[in-house]
Amino acid sequence: TNDTSFVITVYDNPNVSLDPIQPVCLNEDTFRLKGGAPTGIGGSFKGNGVVGAFFDPAVSGVGLHTVTYVFVDNNSCKDSASANVRVDSIPQLSMSSLPDICADNGIVNLSGVASTISSNGGSAIYSGNGVSGSSFNPAIAGPGNHDITYTHTDAIGCINDTSITVTVNPVPQVTLSALAPVCQNI
Repeated sequence: TNDTSFVITVYDNPNVSLDPIQPVCLNEDTFRLKGGAPTGIGGSFKGNGVVGAFFDPAVSGVGLHTVTYVFVDNNSCKDSASANVRVDSIPQLSMSSLPDICADNGIVNLSGVASTISSNGGSAIYSGNGVSGSSFNPAIAGPGNHDITYTHTDAIGCINDTSITVTVNPVPQVTLSALAPVCQNI
């Protein structure tokens, strides 16, 4: 009988971990994923919204998403760890246009020009040249095109804004030439 013996080396899988990922808002910029260990060329991220080593909230969409970090070591042994990332919706806004106005028009009440269609609570403000609170003063803004922005920050911290451009026309300059003297009963 011929006996053959082999030496088999069994390697441990790498000890892989992934730090928690903070919640993000739908309109936040793509960001680099971090916290996967061990680090190195054997590590990669996978999941909905993951592009390379980056997470794009707009690609993943609103909801809870699983990001997985996979690491393959030099012995071709691999393991993975996962973390959830919550993508929160942003306030949905609407804003109506304003007609052109004259610089001496008087203060325009902006209440009702913009509205929050849906949000997770929070508050909204108007801003822009000539804007104070929820009023627009064309005399302060002066003639020209002016952006009025409505910004809503919800209770979670997600922010969205919308803007309109209002045109303020200069006050017409009226001149009256002197009248020639006139006689009564002519």
